[in-house]
Amino acid sequence: MSDFVREVDEDYRRDQLINFWRRFGWLFLLVAGLIILGVAGYTYYADARQKALEEQATQFIRAQQLIKLEREDEALAELNDMLGGDLSSGYRGLAGLTRAQLLTGQGKTTEAIAAYQSMGADSTLSESMRTLATLSYAGLVHDNRTAAELEEILAPVLATSDFKHSAEELVAAALLREGNTQEALSYLRRIRQTETAPNTLRARAQTLLDALEDESLPDISEALVEETPEPAAEEPAP
Repeated sequence: MSDFVREVDEDYRRDQLINFWRRFGWLFLLVAGLIILGVAGYTYYADARQKALEEQATQFIRAQQLIKLEREDEALAELNDMLGGDLSSGYRGLAGLTRAQLLTGQGKTTEAIAAYQSMGADSTLSESMRTLATLSYAGLVHDNRTAAELEEILAPVLATSDFKHSAEELVAAALLREGNTQEALSYLRRIRQTETAPNTLRARAQTLLDALEDESLPDISEALVEETPEPAAEEPAP
């Protein structure tokens, strides 16, 4: 009797499973298919992205080689071609900064200023790229801007960036040019007293402070304007 009951029970369970599969089996197949498509799609995307990054790296290296060979017009054409395509934010920043530097070197200051200004406002770029662009822009327009205008341009850099001391130096130069020595001194002292500031900036600030006290340099603001900004000392990577 128990064997008969067990057989009936097994038949009943089997019928339930068959009915369940007939009703919901398509759903399991659909989910499995979506998982397979998702994995395949991600793999394709990752491969395509890697290939695109390799092509961007090759093109950027080619532009750098042209610059070393002093074939700047060809390098500019290469960079313009890069920037006209679909670049990663990293290579777009590198190509944009390099292009602006070339334009500056060729005396195309207006175009360089526009390039730096555009990059400084581009939220898709990394903070470091935007900071470098903003500092370079401020350096190019320095002679035609008041200290207050420079402080406004450099506000994001002065607030949070590792390059804030380079920005402070630019503002100090403008203040000295305007004859506002006391406020310029406060910027220079801040640089000198900040241990995380680059040693070259601290040494230059000390030299200028000594010169101001001796009143031995009539046009000391010229010594403060640097073409290449220097970052603060980097913290060890976590």
